[in-house]
Amino acid sequence: MEAYQCIVEASHSGDLKSASECITDPYADINFISVVCLTLRKTEVLLHDKSANEVRVEYEEVNKEN
Repeated sequence: MEAYQCIVEASHSGDLKSASECITDPYADINFISVVCLTLRKTEVLLHDKSANEVRVEYEEVNKEN
C-alpha cells in the first residue's frame, strides 16, 4: 500500500501506531501528489411508531486529489 493511502486509512481508523509507521518509513514519499481514496460507512437509525425500527447502512467513497 502506498504511504499516503496508509496514512489516510490508519488515521481514519484511529490507528496511531500504523500512521506513525507509514510516516517514518524512509522509503515513503509522503509528499507525492496523487489521489487518495477513503470508503466511509454511514449508519442511520430510523425510528417508527407502529412498526419495527430500521437501521440503514450506506457506504460512500471519497476521492481526494492532492
